[in-house]
Amino acid sequence: GDSEAELRKHLDLVRSVCFNESGKLVISGSKDRTVLVWDTTTRSCLRKLSGHKAVIRAVHAAGQKIISCSQDKTVRLWNADSGDCEAVLSGHENDIRSVCMDATASIGVSCGFDKSVRVWDLKQWTE
Repeated sequence: GDSEAELRKHLDLVRSVCFNESGKLVISGSKDRTVLVWDTTTRSCLRKLSGHKAVIRAVHAAGQKIISCSQDKTVRLWNADSGDCEAVLSGHENDIRSVCMDATASIGVSCGFDKSVRVWDLKQWTE
């Protein structure tokens, strides 16, 4: 069948996408090094989250938080409402491939080409 809508604003291929818990937002991460937050009702881009220095590999949302990971070897924690970057977490020695967090946005987990899984305290912004 045909798609219901097409969301276009990224400047390069999109690597990751997810809904927030309510389904009111879609978060997308791209090779253009940005994370976009979309309103599912209006299908408009609400905010552009910039800061990663390489391809966004994965995005995940929980509560009012968004977490992203990148080839730049960092995990970023964002405020979904304001778009502010609240933390830049580093420790991986190579490209980070995936990231997620628990439903309360207290604990994040990332994995990468450095053969490690790292657990992050998102309340204290530490590993």
